[in-house]
Amino acid sequence: MSKKQRKKSFFKPIVILTLVILMIGNFAMSNNSGMETNLKKERTSLNPFNLLRKENDRINILIFGVDGQNTSESQRKRADSIMLFSVDRSGEDSALLSIPRDTKVEIPNRKGYDKINHAHAYGDIELLKETVELFFDMPVDYYIRVNYKAIEEIVDALGGIEIDVPMDMKYSDPYDSPPLHIDIKKGLQVLDGTNALHFLRFRSGYATQDLGRIQAQQQFAEALMDKVTSPSIILKVPKLVNIFYNSVDTNMPKSSMFYLGTKNLLGSFDEIEKITLPGSPKMINRIAYYVIDRKDIEHIKENYLKL
Repeated sequence: MSKKQRKKSFFKPIVILTLVILMIGNFAMSNNSGMETNLKKERTSLNPFNLLRKENDRINILIFGVDGQNTSESQRKRADSIMLFSVDRSGEDSALLSIPRDTKVEIPNRKGYDKINHAHAYGDIELLKETVELFFDMPVDYYIRVNYKAIEEIVDALGGIEIDVPMDMKYSDPYDSPPLHIDIKKGLQVLDGTNALHFLRFRSGYATQDLGRIQAQQQFAEALMDKVTSPSIILKVPKLVNIFYNSVDTNMPKSSMFYLGTKNLLGSFDEIEKITLPGSPKMINRIAYYVIDRKDIEHIKENYLKL
């Protein structure tokens, strides 16, 4: 994989959303005096990423989104925006790997091959985690599951996000659950939560097809990042903390989330190596898959995940 190819990869809004939520978790914990005292002690005596470490020198965190109103409704839904965040125990040399949802994989205790996003629908978090571990032949230490309702709620809590919409966006899918109706006018405007989610979900109409949608997602991510890192964010803390607890399901220790959010959101997120799992679309038995060559997995593990 060339440097030029890697530069074309992008961090999806769900990643920004996850880091935003991690930062919200920071606020929640820093408002707890007991936790804050303990964290101050940890800073002086421990490398913060040692809190995440298990047996390996690297920590692997599965991050993915689902379509649900809250954490309880997120169970047994198909996963989307599946990513693997890998970082060494020093907190450096981090990589964010995007795994296409149609990736052809073996799912434990299922016959034949299937799409990786189906694993969550079949067996919730644990089966998706086991599937990723089997596919990459490496351990996954932690997971972060975020429901997409959080996008609407966070944008509304922030007072909207200013976006220069590149075209009139109009699309309907009455068969979606719930039915999807997108109607956003072209031009600079402040999008509320619902329209922000619609802006991200809009697929058709771009002259450059997927590249146009990627650029729109990058535009949203930058606008969201600017809003979240502004000084006025402190006024939104109570509402954002509530969204955090209602929108995230994770097995990471709270103190570890604090450090991860601080390091990668308030720190230098641009320094994270961002790559997309290379592969090619293929129809197999009338089903559209994204097929990965095993040698590409080994290349990524060796060069980016340092395994």
